[in-house]
Amino acid sequence: MSQIIIKNLSVKRGESFVLKNLNLTIEKGEFVVVVGKSGSGKTTLLHTLAGFLPFSGDIIIPHNLGVVFQEYSIFPWLTVEKNISLGLDKYHPKERKEIIEEHLALTELGHKRHSYSAELSGGQIQRVAIARSLAPDPEVLLMDEPYSALDVHTRDKMQEWLLDVWQKKQKTVIFVTHNISESIFLADRVLVLDEGNFVREFVVPFTRPRVDEMRFTMEFNLLNQNIKSFL
Repeated sequence: MSQIIIKNLSVKRGESFVLKNLNLTIEKGEFVVVVGKSGSGKTTLLHTLAGFLPFSGDIIIPHNLGVVFQEYSIFPWLTVEKNISLGLDKYHPKERKEIIEEHLALTELGHKRHSYSAELSGGQIQRVAIARSLAPDPEVLLMDEPYSALDVHTRDKMQEWLLDVWQKKQKTVIFVTHNISESIFLADRVLVLDEGNFVREFVVPFTRPRVDEMRFTMEFNLLNQNIKSFL
């Protein structure tokens, strides 16, 4: 069932189009990755879907969205537990406590529940940011290059962790990155965005769950090269 429908979406900055006549349909529970060079319009697309920017065209998307930004986006003066609890005021205290415990377990940071961001690694901070976005139970998660500041090893581990969380939570995800390998490892579909237009779509053929070893296969590297040729 289609959960997100984008028709003739255009966004201007001054007199220039950042996005022009984009069309896209995303199914419920699908993991879609948008890949492109810097300046291709990736972040603009996510910010538009999140409701931050004016646009022309039509967007059908649930109002209940979670957003994870490129920059580390947890409040440094709040503990891990308090960060996750933000946005849960609508819940009864008992239910709120259960939600916090569930998402602490997802982060695998229960032992750091009273820690502040200065005491966490970059990967741990982003786990908390993702858990905080998931805790209010959004229908769609928008992720803007959340791992770009991480080292390669941590990034790979965070990709595996995210897919595990996605399998458990069954959310629709739109994930933006400039990293082709990351896009292949995560996605059901990879969309190549260039100068504000989708220029190619790739259906990722690998079965789930994804495993680290697949990154070193011939098929993975051939797809990587194929996508790269459109950037």
